[in-house]
Amino acid sequence: MDLPFDIRIAQVWIFLSTWFMAEIFLFVAIRIANRFHLHDAPTEERKIHQTPTPTIGGIPVFCAFALGIILAQEGLDQMQPLLLGSFACMVLGLIDDLKPISAVVKLIILFIVT
Repeated sequence: MDLPFDIRIAQVWIFLSTWFMAEIFLFVAIRIANRFHLHDAPTEERKIHQTPTPTIGGIPVFCAFALGIILAQEGLDQMQPLLLGSFACMVLGLIDDLKPISAVVKLIILFIVT
């Protein structure tokens, strides 16, 4: 299926603007996490990072993703289930950051959301 040139340019524009928004939102989220000490410290055996890592990264990624879909303005009705599922996964990640949830429970919830 060969799309017209103007539609392909619009798709590239939406992709690049969503990527740019994600970069800006992540920069702001890292600043907020550093200011309010919202970090995941490498204290447990299963954690592989060496330095504290900001925990709120899912929020700006979801926001940029949702804004990219809204910018596209086409097929928003078909994308609503994807947005709702993505939102549920983001909330699950946020809850897990605040109060750790076992991997089995997270997996079950993700299967239900899917």
